[in-house]
Amino acid sequence: MKFPKIISVSGNMPYAVKEMKKYLSLISESEFSNTGFPIKLTAGDGLSESFCVDIDNNSISINSESQRGLLYGVYSFLEKLGVRFLAHDEEYLPKVNEININSYSSMPDFAYRDLYWRGALDGAFSVKCRLNSTRAYTTKDMGDTIRFYNYSHTFDELIPPDEYFDSHPEYFSYFNGKRQKKHSQICMTNPEVLNICTNKVLKWMRDNPNHQIFSVAQNDWYGGCECDNCKRIDEKEGSQSATLILFVNAIADAIKEEFPNNKIHTFAYLHTRKAPKTIVPRDNVIIRLCPIECCKSHPLGECDYVIDGINVENNCADAFKRTNYSFITDLKEWSEITNHLHIWDYTTNYSNYLQPFPNLSVQKHNLKLYKKYGVEGMLMQGNYSPGKTSAFANLRIYLLSKLLWDTEEDERSLIEEFVEHYYGMPAKEHILSCLKTLESTAQKHHMGIFDMPNSPYLDEYTLNKADIHLKLAIDNTRDEKHLTRIKRERLSIIYAKLVRLPLDTLDRDNLVDNFAKQIDELGIKELFERRELNASIECIKNSQYALNRHNVPYEFYRL
Repeated sequence: MKFPKIISVSGNMPYAVKEMKKYLSLISESEFSNTGFPIKLTAGDGLSESFCVDIDNNSISINSESQRGLLYGVYSFLEKLGVRFLAHDEEYLPKVNEININSYSSMPDFAYRDLYWRGALDGAFSVKCRLNSTRAYTTKDMGDTIRFYNYSHTFDELIPPDEYFDSHPEYFSYFNGKRQKKHSQICMTNPEVLNICTNKVLKWMRDNPNHQIFSVAQNDWYGGCECDNCKRIDEKEGSQSATLILFVNAIADAIKEEFPNNKIHTFAYLHTRKAPKTIVPRDNVIIRLCPIECCKSHPLGECDYVIDGINVENNCADAFKRTNYSFITDLKEWSEITNHLHIWDYTTNYSNYLQPFPNLSVQKHNLKLYKKYGVEGMLMQGNYSPGKTSAFANLRIYLLSKLLWDTEEDERSLIEEFVEHYYGMPAKEHILSCLKTLESTAQKHHMGIFDMPNSPYLDEYTLNKADIHLKLAIDNTRDEKHLTRIKRERLSIIYAKLVRLPLDTLDRDNLVDNFAKQIDELGIKELFERRELNASIECIKNSQYALNRHNVPYEFYRL
């Protein structure tokens, strides 16, 4: 039907009404009046984020059981009209004369959808992507979001070593013949530890009534307890997840009466990745499985290669302990014992944020696999550093947000429409060729999230070929906004080529200084995960491949 000349938008969620009016005024010539063609927006007070869009010649109505679902329905309807919410700094707004849309409904493939990329944390953009991320700055008038009080590693927060170790070393992990203070976990069969942690979690919940999920999760390293009590249980169950789940279950039982709607979150990660044989998580426990060791250049299920994590602090490849069981086995076994299985996946290179991480083609396969096994929630961690990002971060956010809602989306079409609108039509084919060049080489090798610039998929031929495509994109672009974006993406190639240069290369220090100037001008604030920028630049000057990072200070901000 023809786009109505006069429209009346009404509903019980002011933000949704405001957004619908805003975008309809931008893409059409319609005016607004209470007597115009009715568009009715109705939200219930439930939690379901599914929505229905009913369209006929007399009215349009969008309905959801929740405010978030209603707002998602509004943005979905606008996308059906041709609007594209590409990034926090870009939207595509076509001029629309007709509404050629049939009634439809939609529901997400994953109940929790979180992209921990800096560019996805803007609240207004996050809801347009239909993300309900706990870290996004989403306000109540936008429908709020799913609130984790703390969603990462918390054992040191629950039982601080500096507070307890000297007086109670028995609270901490026993391994290598003694109780350990550093890089340790807690002794989860110790009843005093359970009592302290339970009381602290209850205090968290009482002090934070707007949060629904609270983390009781291992520290970010190995070091599980091997005392006689812990070892007996874990060996019987075939995994150190056994004592963890028993411990978490006890806390979940303790909070259930006072907080029946809250959940406890924990990790299946590193030494706890494998599910126990007989112990089952409580219904109010979320298990978050982490494929940190998995190859990222090949689809899960088709590659059981376990990546050696690079411990760049000690310049050795021993961060991950090789396992003789597959991630798919772990995924399957956890899915059989819990209805609240979440995934914490990894979507960038953390040792080298700017380094190309070419694996867009595996994302749909992996997300469909997670859906097959009943995964309830997805957190996909990326570059969360302050400032701007490179390595096609905004493209990745766009692609992943679409696939998190609907794993059947055509990823090729999503990539192409993003590239066309975000970088401009003159650059489109050159950028697509760059992406294809990088990914074609990566698919011939295994790829991990801590790979260094001497990785085989970053060979000189591939980097030079990708650089040629980006230079052509720059040469063919006149729009300043598009030009800045392409130059920022090219920093990835410049970085990978620069750090590979031998230290005795003529003018190498000047090249590094010029690179530092470029990243400053283009807003890049971090090169290595949570490492100080100026010291990182000095590291590049003094170390081929930027391997020797002993003197690069950490930036202490919370994940």
